[in-house]
Amino acid sequence: MAFIDERTLHLKAGDGGGGIVAWLHEKGKEFGGPAGGDGGRGGNVYLRAVRDINKLSDYRQRKVFEAKRGGDGGGKGKHGANGADLILELPLGSVVTNTQSRKAIELLEEDMTLVLLEGGRGGFGNEHFKSSINIRPTRVTAGKQGEEGDFHIELKLIADAGLIGLPNAGKSSLLNALTRAHARVGSWAFTTLEPNLGAFHEFILADIPGLIEEIIVLTKADIVPDSRKKSVVRAFKHMKKRLFAVSVNLPDSVKEFGDGLVKLLRERYY
Repeated sequence: MAFIDERTLHLKAGDGGGGIVAWLHEKGKEFGGPAGGDGGRGGNVYLRAVRDINKLSDYRQRKVFEAKRGGDGGGKGKHGANGADLILELPLGSVVTNTQSRKAIELLEEDMTLVLLEGGRGGFGNEHFKSSINIRPTRVTAGKQGEEGDFHIELKLIADAGLIGLPNAGKSSLLNALTRAHARVGSWAFTTLEPNLGAFHEFILADIPGLIEEIIVLTKADIVPDSRKKSVVRAFKHMKKRLFAVSVNLPDSVKEFGDGLVKLLRERYY
């Protein structure tokens, strides 16, 4: 299945239900008053961020989504039921842009939930218009239409962890080994000029070019002097950081790193 990172959808909030004309009928009362209830409110459209980069694939076969309409009012002044809300789940890091107004919303936190479109208000039944000078009103109003629009959804992947180290240390090779990424690999320094991304279980890994001081992932531990390795480990212990020493030439080493990394990420995010 092809990875989908953008989509355009038509979204609509529910219309409000209509008010009705009804009269009160009670035993022994010949002329009952107005009793038409108001319509229910239409459902809202919500956006919710989830940690699933493949979530947009769920919307491949469908482009129109609509919240439920509010129910019409009932007799004896009964209020119509409110329409069910529509909750659209999107991958963490999605940018949702209204194609007409160009207003954009970014989903940057897991479980972040926002109201995108509001449902229409329900209409009034004839009971609402009863007064001392109008004791038998026949006037009602229809429910308001819910908001709607076309929205372009673009996934801007946010990395959960970065592979950072010395130039030509094997960061891209490690990313390719852990994920299905096809990062460019070369035998010279600074092969990677822009970060590469790969899907690792439910997380995103990034291969960061160059070196960021004091944050190192050693990906060729078998050719690093033990004295250097030990000094880096001591420094990390003082900084309360995590250090992984990985040899890309040893499959068991890569697997051990992958198991440890996913455990660490799940402890952090869950």
